Amino acid sequence: MTEDGPKAVVSRARFDRERRARQEAESLLEDKARELYTANRRLMRESEAVRAALAETEELRAREAAALRQQSILSEAMAVFSGKTSAAEALQDFLNTLQRAFGVFDACYLQASGSEVRITASARPEHIGLGLPVPNSLIVRPRRLSTLQLIAPGKVFPGRITDYASTIIVPLNISGEAAGALLLGCLQTGSFTATDLRLLKRLAGLAAQSLTALRDTRRNALLVSLIEGRPISGEGGVLDAPLEAVQQAFARLTNMQGMAVGILDDLLGASLDEIDAAIERSLAALGNATNTDRAYVFRLREDAPLIDSSHEWCVSGIAAMRDQLQEIPSDMISHWRETFDAGRDVVIPDVGALSDATPGKEILVEQGMVSLLAVPMVEYGVFRGFVGYGAVRAQRTFLPGEVHLIRSVAKVIGSLLVRREQRVQIERLSEIARRTSNLVVIAGADRCITWVNEAFERTTGWALDEIKGQNAGGFLQCEETAPEAIAALRQALDQAKPVQAEILNRARDGRSYWVDLDIQPLKDTFGALNGFMAVGMDVTERRQQADALRAAADDAARARATLEAAVDALQDGFVLFDADDRLVICNQRYREIYPSAAQEIVPGTRFEDILRQGLELGVYADAIGREADWLAERLERHCERDSEVEQHLSDGRWLRIFEKATPDGGRVGLRVDITALKLAEQRAKADRAAAMEASHDGIAITDAEGRFVYMNHAHLELFGYTSEAQVLGKPWSMFYEPDAAAWMGGHVMPELMFYGSWSGEIMGKARDGSPVDQEVSLTLKDDGGILCIARDMRDRRREMAERDRLSEELQLAQRREVVGQMAAGLAHDFNNLLAAISGGAQLIQDATPENSLGAIGAQRILAASAQAAGLVRRLLSLGRREAELITLDLREPLREASDLVRASLRASMRLNTHLPDTPIEVVADPTDILQTVLNLAINARDALDGRPGAITVVLSKPSEDDLQGPFTVGTPDPKHAFCAITISDTGPGMSSEQVARAFTPYETTKGARGSGLGLTIVSSIIARVGGALKLVTAPDQGSEFTILWPVAPIRAKEGAAVEGLTGRLDGRTVLVVDDQENVLNIITAFLESVGAEVAPTSEPADVIAVLRDNPDAWDLLITDFDMPGMTGSDLAQAARAHAPHLPIVLVTALAAMAGRDTAMFNAVLGKPVDKAALVNAAEVAILRAKQGEG
Repeated sequence: MTEDGPKAVVSRARFDRERRARQEAESLLEDKARELYTANRRLMRESEAVRAALAETEELRAREAAALRQQSILSEAMAVFSGKTSAAEALQDFLNTLQRAFGVFDACYLQASGSEVRITASARPEHIGLGLPVPNSLIVRPRRLSTLQLIAPGKVFPGRITDYASTIIVPLNISGEAAGALLLGCLQTGSFTATDLRLLKRLAGLAAQSLTALRDTRRNALLVSLIEGRPISGEGGVLDAPLEAVQQAFARLTNMQGMAVGILDDLLGASLDEIDAAIERSLAALGNATNTDRAYVFRLREDAPLIDSSHEWCVSGIAAMRDQLQEIPSDMISHWRETFDAGRDVVIPDVGALSDATPGKEILVEQGMVSLLAVPMVEYGVFRGFVGYGAVRAQRTFLPGEVHLIRSVAKVIGSLLVRREQRVQIERLSEIARRTSNLVVIAGADRCITWVNEAFERTTGWALDEIKGQNAGGFLQCEETAPEAIAALRQALDQAKPVQAEILNRARDGRSYWVDLDIQPLKDTFGALNGFMAVGMDVTERRQQADALRAAADDAARARATLEAAVDALQDGFVLFDADDRLVICNQRYREIYPSAAQEIVPGTRFEDILRQGLELGVYADAIGREADWLAERLERHCERDSEVEQHLSDGRWLRIFEKATPDGGRVGLRVDITALKLAEQRAKADRAAAMEASHDGIAITDAEGRFVYMNHAHLELFGYTSEAQVLGKPWSMFYEPDAAAWMGGHVMPELMFYGSWSGEIMGKARDGSPVDQEVSLTLKDDGGILCIARDMRDRRREMAERDRLSEELQLAQRREVVGQMAAGLAHDFNNLLAAISGGAQLIQDATPENSLGAIGAQRILAASAQAAGLVRRLLSLGRREAELITLDLREPLREASDLVRASLRASMRLNTHLPDTPIEVVADPTDILQTVLNLAINARDALDGRPGAITVVLSKPSEDDLQGPFTVGTPDPKHAFCAITISDTGPGMSSEQVARAFTPYETTKGARGSGLGLTIVSSIIARVGGALKLVTAPDQGSEFTILWPVAPIRAKEGAAVEGLTGRLDGRTVLVVDDQENVLNIITAFLESVGAEVAPTSEPADVIAVLRDNPDAWDLLITDFDMPGMTGSDLAQAARAHAPHLPIVLVTALAAMAGRDTAMFNAVLGKPVDKAALVNAAEVAILRAKQGEG
């Protein structure tokens, strides 16, 4: 192919082979790099493990040497107590050994003597007996001192004690002696360590035990005398009791205890049929062992106040008395019962010394007793009898050891007798249970069935084999079983207590039945729970009969109540006339209404005669002067089928008369006293003209019977009426549907009568039947009437709907903020990783030839990192709401926020709003303003925590003080106009520590009720719009938040262009701080590659320390924002305190995060950071600082 021909073309196969070769080479290079990195990490770990092992070996050697020294001193010190018979001698040798072993000047024993401390023993004889001018508290706890003068400054110490330069003191207390301590004194400083103090404490404890043992030798001698029954000798030495005598005495006591164990084994191993023989053997064995003449058992009867001797043993030659000791009145031992009931023994060393009037002495003398020991048998806290041991031939003193043995045997005897009685009862009950028609169930302690009787199987349909091991409630109880009955049973069973209940069960065939259940716990002789026995009686028929009787009784009661209500129980006068218009019956109230004519009001009197009698007496005021006409008119109305008339009596009372014909031609009538209604009408007419008619709320008044006596125009209009005459005298229930009226009668009226008032929302019924949405407030009047105020709720409903809309918008904004906070947390960590990856790739790209495999791979990593950074930016946009800026009157969102908060306040709180009369217009997002004010106002409400207090919201122009710092969030730009929003409360205020954490995300003082994002959201909004916030607070002084809100949005200013940029930082000194080591290394490499001298660190405190020492030595500070213990803003503020003109560049994973104060930084770069952008920002910041623009 010639040059003029077509150009050479590479085949597809060759291109693919070359591409695969490059990929394999790149993969091989990456594998080798990973292997090298892994080998390097393994070598570092192995080196670190070797260093740790060497350090641990050296530490073990040191500990072993110290342990050997301590063991040597312990062995030498404890050896001095061997073979010693005198505590003083042993103590002196012990002190000498301590002096030698520790290599000290003196070792002495101190004791408290009154108010001073004295040396009672010492390795230096010249120090014995010296008093030390120190308080007794010196020897109560271990101490390590340089000199004793520290304890008693200015005091003079005797002997060489003044020269002590090192001292340790450890308490050594010997039983029966005054408080004491060991003291080691050395003339060289720093001679004692904490290990020496611990060793001396251990030595003091061992020495105290050894010295106490020497002192107890005398007590052993006394014990020998007591066991042998010999008189106790006077004071003697510690060697008065040979060791052989002590061994013999204790051997005898041990034999007695062994014999008692054998007796108890015999008793406990006896079957119920062998109990009597075993008890007889135990009485004989223990009687012989204790050298007594008679032993017997007395049992208290349960069915009579008598005691009987059930068992007896007598020594040879002593006559038995068991037959004579039967059916003895229990009051013969009444003087012992208090002692027995308390579980104590009765000991009578000399029966003859008892007074002749002592109950029971006669019986004791009759048995020939000269000494007696009686031990009670108590079962489950109840006295059941006693075991007695008596001496007949000679007086006997019972030692404590003997009493304890007898008491143990008596307890077992009592338990055996009770067990036998229980077996008899169980056998008897078992037979009863098999034959009874009641349902019997026996269950274990786990409540699982072990036995049921035939009656249970017949009633329930369940056989024992089918339900054995199951819980009865699991298959007997049903849905209709009362939960409270089940709970009561379970509670009693959990406490192992008896319980009775009637409960509804279901049989196997689905039939329900009632059972009267009695459950008793079954316990053993020691009171431990063995199980339960339940006896149930089928009371289904009885319950049905009782229900029928109850229903019949209810019907009769209702009929009786109806009759009584119609005749005697009516508050109004009731009367019934027959077809001949003669009186049949009337109640007492009817006679009371006409007291002057009461003599004519008797059964059989005609109605006309009663009227004529009243006319003669002048009872009817409106008939005076026209009696004949009045009588004719009244009789005519009386003969109407239904009539209603008002009657005015001469004594001033008013009656409303209702008369109605009965089917048999008679007439029934009611006389209602409406005098109070008439008077109330008069009062209502006087009152309503003054106030009620002018009210926009509906107002109505009823009498004590619930009938309207007044209603204003607003109330009439609310329910669709035009005239008061349409409702007067009618009951209040006419304004409600029957269900609503019944509910008010059953719930509202009782509450109104009890508390005197009631308020709430309830739907009424208008004249045309349409519903009336109203808020009702009822007040009980003194005369029993009701004052009703009704308010139309339609306008309030519209306000509430608008308030709900605003609340939903606020919640939506808060949810967006929460999503944004979560996204920021993820983006922060991911951007740090991307910064290390992309930075490393740039370094690889710079270090490798162009178009090489390494450069191409680095370029791919950079491209992937850029795509990942874009994804992070998209992640940060989650939850972010675009501001909708409009021109608005700032007073309106403040009113809306105040209304929302005011609706949630308790009665003890109030919210005050102070807004200017003229509009304050700003260009802002109304949701931002509403969200800010609501968060602060709600925090103020929660701070009051239900206590009385006030919240104040103020809108005004900012004062000079408002524009002065310090500011918690942002800093106001003096070139812009602001308005001031102040939210204050009278709550508990905040401490400085709380203020420091207040704007930290997720920090809250409300526990589970708070999210910790309220103030964080506030700070984010204020920072975004370019405002500022000042917080003034103190404990118990309340809190005041002042927001400076810009009248127009503030955009970030751009710096002037900088000339002379070179893209190099040669000779520049730069401080770099980042808590991510990989990111720190990347930024350092970027800067060093362009000539900068870099000092990297991961600790912000290191930067502050360097700037404090030499603030002028550095040209630039580059810092991260989110670091443990200190943010980038905090570091910038601290750095500017030492180097005011030092330029600072912020490199952060969340550069666009709202709420961050970035005003103090010369530039803000986001991670992952581009090398060129970083170098340019650093050079610009340095040049502007040099030119005085930074």
